[in-house]
Amino acid sequence: MGLDVVATRLRALAGSIDLRSEAGHGMTIELRFQASLVATHALFVRDGGQVFGFASHTVQRAVPAVAVELRREGGVLYADFDAHRYPAHELSHLTGLAPALTPERRNLVIVDTDGGPIAVLVDAVLDANELVTRPAGKYFKRIPGVAGIGLSGDGSVIPLLDIAELARAPHEHALHAAAQARSQAHAVRRSRILVVDDSLSVRRALGTLLEDQGYDVTLARDGLEAVKALDVARPDALLTDLEMPNMNGLELTAHVRARPALAALPVIMITSRSMDKHRRQALSAGVNIYLTKPYTDLELLQQVATAVTGRVEKRVAAG
Repeated sequence: MGLDVVATRLRALAGSIDLRSEAGHGMTIELRFQASLVATHALFVRDGGQVFGFASHTVQRAVPAVAVELRREGGVLYADFDAHRYPAHELSHLTGLAPALTPERRNLVIVDTDGGPIAVLVDAVLDANELVTRPAGKYFKRIPGVAGIGLSGDGSVIPLLDIAELARAPHEHALHAAAQARSQAHAVRRSRILVVDDSLSVRRALGTLLEDQGYDVTLARDGLEAVKALDVARPDALLTDLEMPNMNGLELTAHVRARPALAALPVIMITSRSMDKHRRQALSAGVNIYLTKPYTDLELLQQVATAVTGRVEKRVAAG
């Protein structure tokens, strides 16, 4: 087996390999990795208001700010400590996340990487302890530079960083560009969805499902409450039940179609009524998509995505 295969496998385990050779005495190969990815002993740091974990087996030492001397030569930042010089990297530059809160006072953590130890600059070094990590979920199976996700006692998320992988990135300015792009993306208005249903459990379930997909959601108990919500802010799509007190879904849809500013608003009706007469009534009122229960979350999300991107037709979809 070639050592390149070993190195690849170690990287997958957030580990490292160190080769030391001495003439006449042979060579030492040292493999470092965490035996279990479920409970990892980690050093906790804080930077930019976020707590992170570094796997302890990758950390050489932590150095307080008073003992740190930083120098910049040829455009490269170095940290001098204990008669050694280490390439220094701001953690915020490596991750592309929020910048340091205390740029004038930098603690450092010396971490092993493929190219040798580097100094990672952080706001504060907290403590070392076990970090129980868990899967991030099916939508985040692989996050570059993150070896695992842990939770603190108060429920805060603590990413376990793979500094070696982050340091392999060829240009830190690319991470800066990614951070700026994220900031600009946050400035763009998210799609708004108005959910109207007289059932509290249904409203909450739909609201949670849509918010998890990144939509801004407003909830209304019936058509009258929905009309008031429409006067406050125009949504990008309207999800409504058919049968509701005060003003039902058909009456609400007719009201929407009668208002010039809302005439093109996509309306998705969700109901247990599957008879043809109910579909015809919905079509006549101006409903775009008629979705009957039971339906899958994926089916609903596909219909919502179609509606908010403007590809919805004036029709009643078979549900």
